[in-house]
Amino acid sequence: WYIGLANTFIVPAIGHVTLGKLSKHHINQLMNQMAGAGQSPRSQQQARALLSVALNAAVEDDLIAFNPVANSRRIKVAKFQIEPLSEVEVNTLLSKSVGTLQHVRMRVALLYGLRQGEALGLRWSDIDFKKKTLTVRCQLQKVDGIKQLVKLKTVSSRRTLPLDENTLIALQEHKRLIEAAGVSAGAKWTETDLVFPNATGGFANSRWDHTLWSRSLQDAGIPKRRLHDARHTAATILFDRGMDIEVIRRFLGHSSVELTAKTYVHHSDRALRGTSDILAALGEAN
Repeated sequence: WYIGLANTFIVPAIGHVTLGKLSKHHINQLMNQMAGAGQSPRSQQQARALLSVALNAAVEDDLIAFNPVANSRRIKVAKFQIEPLSEVEVNTLLSKSVGTLQHVRMRVALLYGLRQGEALGLRWSDIDFKKKTLTVRCQLQKVDGIKQLVKLKTVSSRRTLPLDENTLIALQEHKRLIEAAGVSAGAKWTETDLVFPNATGGFANSRWDHTLWSRSLQDAGIPKRRLHDARHTAATILFDRGMDIEVIRRFLGHSSVELTAKTYVHHSDRALRGTSDILAALGEAN
């Protein structure tokens, strides 16, 4: 992903500028060009951060006196309100998708919290039916406009998760559905070992994956949610049910427990449960 940012945006925009002449105006121009190309503020922020790291190294090597990124315009990214699904909504989605190719996709998102790239990059070799585990080893991303499996961003992102019996059964049925799809596709099918391939066995389209998610919500009569809210749902359910925050961190593949706590603890009502009983008791005492 970062290589793609560099090759697609950073190098074409400022690659011709010598280090000594690089200024905040060049950085701002780069951000404007990315915005004009339809890149999200988050992507602009990541490109700016990548450039800052590279130029900090140049400062340390005495190639330039200061990092021009420091004085460039900061990119503001709107914070999305986390809207996890309720357990009732989760059960509704799962029950309505039984027997379809969406069922397992829903399970790994809502129950196991896999990121979209992790799910679409999942292979059958990552599933151990005997040990009853799922291992997240890589993710699907576009690099230079080409979809490919790439390494996870952090060591913490690589994780092996225990699978419940219902998910194991669903995976076995899903495998049969994929094999049947391969037979139907005939010569058009390319075997890639992907758990969630497209109609010809290749990498799935992330936008289509979002569309299927939205359709599933609509069919179940559930209000719109971001696909990433499925990941938040998995974490929130675990926390509400008493799971230790460090275990949730490892389950999600977060790099720090602070990130997990900051994201989920204040979105749960777990800590407030029982307060009404305490207040009622105090009221009776007076």
